[in-house]
Amino acid sequence: MRISWPLILERAAAIVRSYNTSEHPTGVTLRQLFYRLLSEPEPYKLPNTQVAYKALSRTTARARRAGNFPALIDETRKIEQRLFWADRADALRWLAQAYRLDRTEGQAGRVL
Repeated sequence: MRISWPLILERAAAIVRSYNTSEHPTGVTLRQLFYRLLSEPEPYKLPNTQVAYKALSRTTARARRAGNFPALIDETRKIEQRLFWADRADALRWLAQAYRLDRTEGQAGRVL
């Protein structure tokens, strides 16, 4: 089976955009996109192989970096952002607001 990546990307972009409507702004993961493409008719259909999944990942990532493909969501990774303050006084103000005592200290259980 020969994969026509330009056709696949065109159909894949349409699928991703269908998840990002004003009525349903949810987004789609790469895995969801892959499964949708498994059930598409020819010539948009992908084979159910790990090679095809990895190729879809590479191809969509390349197209996203070029600005030609909508963003996918990735629930397995998070962007770490460190806290920064303008100066010590700013940091102390933040700490004073964030400081809390553990009100359950010494108790056997707590209500969540």
